Amino acid sequence: MITVVIFEYLSEDGLRDVRRTRDLTSADMGRFGPSWGRDAAGLLHDQWMVEDRGPGYYRVRMQEERGVHVRLLAEAGERREDPGGMTTSLTLLVTAVRAHAKQHYTVVGGWDVVVECWEDRQIVDVLAEERVTTVEEAIAVFASLVSVWAGRQAGAENSAF
Repeated sequence: MITVVIFEYLSEDGLRDVRRTRDLTSADMGRFGPSWGRDAAGLLHDQWMVEDRGPGYYRVRMQEERGVHVRLLAEAGERREDPGGMTTSLTLLVTAVRAHAKQHYTVVGGWDVVVECWEDRQIVDVLAEERVTTVEEAIAVFASLVSVWAGRQAGAENSAF
């Protein structure tokens, strides 16, 4: 069994970089064992985010590897943004999602929820989690959410009678 730490970086343009891996020694195992999650977050900041590669998603995973069997021990991730709060590409994607939602506000049920209830930060969180890089992907991700809300709205309207 090998225990490794894998540092990954996903830039705003969608390129993924596995920066480095290292085997944990038995001393490390004894030290990390009781607090995997906290220590993964510490490694993320101490050994990965200090080497700032710019806006993007930084992640560290601790896992045991035994042949083809992999057991995740801990994972931590964090998005680093530009000083303005959002990267240019994310700002454009949020703007595109909002514009599409406003355009379909009364035409297709559910998009009104995006217009009325979602803040930009929440839209960014969904786009970042789904690792969306294009306008088409952003609209598709929210279309799937909107279809759920549209179904709920229709159900509520039908049950009123």
